[in-house]
Amino acid sequence: MSSQDIKTRTDAEVLVAAVEEAQRLLAAYENPCCHRTRDDIIAMVEFIICNPSVTRAMLRQKMRCRLKLVG
Repeated sequence: MSSQDIKTRTDAEVLVAAVEEAQRLLAAYENPCCHRTRDDIIAMVEFIICNPSVTRAMLRQKMRCRLKLVG
């Protein structure tokens, strides 16, 4: 796979994917046949939200918003 074949995801796509994955985990937890504990689900959601790519995307979006307010 060449570098041209790799699609770079935008910050918004990264953030939306993280939120969708967290929602999927929370929906699975509501399922009566789910054998995960609440602490397991919280740890998984924290892992998704604290992912370095998600953190970078969030910080870049935050900086862009600040620049729009100033500019």
